[in-house]
Amino acid sequence: MGRDDVREYVESSDCLLMLGAFMTDINLGVFTAKLDPAKSISATSERLAIRYHTFENVRFKDFVRGLLTADLQRHNAPRIRARRSRRNFSPDDMARK
Repeated sequence: MGRDDVREYVESSDCLLMLGAFMTDINLGVFTAKLDPAKSISATSERLAIRYHTFENVRFKDFVRGLLTADLQRHNAPRIRARRSRRNFSPDDMARK
């Protein structure tokens, strides 16, 4: 459903951090995404999942605050080139579908 280069970039990540994203068939391209749970951290208002472990009663804002104050090592990942739209999108485009 999406761009192949973006899908490959996300799927090959060494750590996928998903903040506030609820994994549904819509945002996963009808489950065509191949996201490795062993390389994933998912935090929502309802739960926190790190690799194969699920933690209940962890407040989302506390988790994000912890990330912001943690001494994390940064690395430079390759960038994905943005594509320019061939034309401007208008709300009328949605009505035509």
